[in-house]
Amino acid sequence: MKKVSIILFDWSVRESFHAIDYLNRQTIPRKNYEIIWIEYYNRRPEPLQEHVNRGNIDKWIVLNKTGRYFKHLMCNEGIVASTGEVIVIPDSDAVFSPTFIESIVNTFDKNENIVLYLEEVRTRNKRFYPFRYIPWESIWKTVRANSDNINWDSVAKKPVGLTTEYDLIHYRNYGACFCARRKSIIEAGGFDEHPSYHCFLCGPHELGFRLVNKGYRELWHQSEWILHVWHPWVRRGVDIMGESDGRAVNSLSLETRKTRRLFPLVENEKIRELRVGGKSNVTTRTQVKEINIHPDKLIEKKSARFRNNLHGFKSLVKYLLSPAKIDKVLIVMKRDYDEKLFITKFGDFISRIKFFDFEMLCHKLGQQEMSELLVKKCKRFKPDLVIFVPLDNTDNISVMQTVEPAKDAINRIVNKLGVKVYVHIPDSTKCARHDEWLPHVNYVGTLDSLSAFDKYAHNPKVIHGYPAVNPIYFYDKNTERDIDVCFWGSIPVNSRREEYIDFLRDNGINVCTRLHRVSVEKYAEILNRSRISLSLGCDGDGRLRKRAFEIMACKSLLLENGTSGTKRLFDVDKDFLTFRNKQELLEKVKYYFQHEEERKLIAQSGYDKVTNVYNARNMWGDVLINMGFHNKKSFGNTWKIIYFSSWFLKWVTQKVLIRFWVWYGSVIVPSTTSMRPALIRIIGKAKNSNLQV
Repeated sequence: MKKVSIILFDWSVRESFHAIDYLNRQTIPRKNYEIIWIEYYNRRPEPLQEHVNRGNIDKWIVLNKTGRYFKHLMCNEGIVASTGEVIVIPDSDAVFSPTFIESIVNTFDKNENIVLYLEEVRTRNKRFYPFRYIPWESIWKTVRANSDNINWDSVAKKPVGLTTEYDLIHYRNYGACFCARRKSIIEAGGFDEHPSYHCFLCGPHELGFRLVNKGYRELWHQSEWILHVWHPWVRRGVDIMGESDGRAVNSLSLETRKTRRLFPLVENEKIRELRVGGKSNVTTRTQVKEINIHPDKLIEKKSARFRNNLHGFKSLVKYLLSPAKIDKVLIVMKRDYDEKLFITKFGDFISRIKFFDFEMLCHKLGQQEMSELLVKKCKRFKPDLVIFVPLDNTDNISVMQTVEPAKDAINRIVNKLGVKVYVHIPDSTKCARHDEWLPHVNYVGTLDSLSAFDKYAHNPKVIHGYPAVNPIYFYDKNTERDIDVCFWGSIPVNSRREEYIDFLRDNGINVCTRLHRVSVEKYAEILNRSRISLSLGCDGDGRLRKRAFEIMACKSLLLENGTSGTKRLFDVDKDFLTFRNKQELLEKVKYYFQHEEERKLIAQSGYDKVTNVYNARNMWGDVLINMGFHNKKSFGNTWKIIYFSSWFLKWVTQKVLIRFWVWYGSVIVPSTTSMRPALIRIIGKAKNSNLQV
């Protein structure tokens, strides 16, 4: 049995077969691995035949298929034909180092139950085209010395995907090189042959996600990667994009991560034979040959029971919303996949609040068409209020201005359509975004910036709020607090944060820090296990940090540097603690380790204030009041009805494995929290209010 099987494929588009040359010049003996080449159509190029004659290719499989090419089918055919212990599926026109296969073998020798990925360095340098074989050392030296690399971090000397800490699914190249044990792949049902994965939007990450769902660990090699050199863009199959999340990732594969599915929706028949000897309840490709299944149809079937359970509550919520003069709200923001799934499949549940994903539409249509579409949306929907959440990277305003709705479109919505527009700026260390939008809209909201608070203290168009948290995640779970001190944020090299944490560790304090980003649920779990949690801001910024609210909402003792803006809303030494230097930090940590009851009292006080006073419902209520939408004093008893329906919806959604917050969570602000339900609750209460517009 071979140690490794390398599967390469083509759909009659490859100009060069240089990958085979590099794969035959490896440090590991050639007898220990095999190379399999799969052709989807019937092309038999002469250079490939020469490689076969020289023994450079072990198996050459020509499928003689017609129609749209299907990478997942080619992968499954290669797996069936393979004899190696480890399956490697790399980019078939990449350049490989001599240690490529050896690095993979060593990684699997040291680790069990892993899915291994290798990143790919991509260069725009055209000097290598048309490609001819160049020794690895020469080509790699040339590439590293050149500035035309697309994704190379010259400081870390690694691909950018290995150094980033956020949005890994879009920043890392999951399709560059996938490695897993053959036995594990077969046990998982192989690659999913659902029609959504035809052509361009596909890749081994779909199988990798399911293996991770099964308990395997996703591992990225930190010192071995492959190289892709420039060649003309091949459009065959690219025009057929399939179901995308708007950023070139298949939507169905993302749903696999959310639903924790283990097996493919459509299993290859040959893989099934290897897996269970022909006995399986999983649909095979031959069983759906004549059926054009669309991913949305599958979601509809899965959600039918959910909609039936919600039938009675739909009428209730529409009744609560319809009498109010603030009848319709349009939220213009970047959405994640969960919210997209909710809107596309269950948007009729609450017809009064709708989303407009400007970033996704801008990538598809361009800024001008997206902006015109927003104006048309406002004309048709006729909202009373538009809430616009711009992108939050304040250092690249010029770039964001090409993605966000055009100012001219916003002016037409405000002046010609007479719709109030509120710009919600959640992360505002600078005032540039406020100054940019104030001339064009009715109101601008800021959450955490002391500089914005001081600058616009007397400006009636600026509404000051606070970063309320999502109580679906951040609440006291009454778990054992087995972590002494926690800081869950980025720690730049030679920063004050690193100095504080190293000082604590040097003095015997165990500090839990993150190595990479985790899910919101995991982050909330860490805070619930922590006795003391640190919030370390930049000196002098005075921001009202969201992390402080999250810590107190989980009833952990908040300890932060004294320059924070938290003391604008909370009492020092009653709701949370501050320190001025690292020595004072150490002393307070040691003191509250020895005085547990005092620690609990302060943590409880901060918890009570976050949950009862500075919560999402109150924050959005104040925002609507400042815009003149309703009288805060007359809410009635509607909240009790909403609370009961909220509890019932949570129970129902748990039954069908759809996250509760997607439907009826807490508040919507960008990223980890949700605005929709808080507005629903406020607007619902407004039916009993004396509205003043």
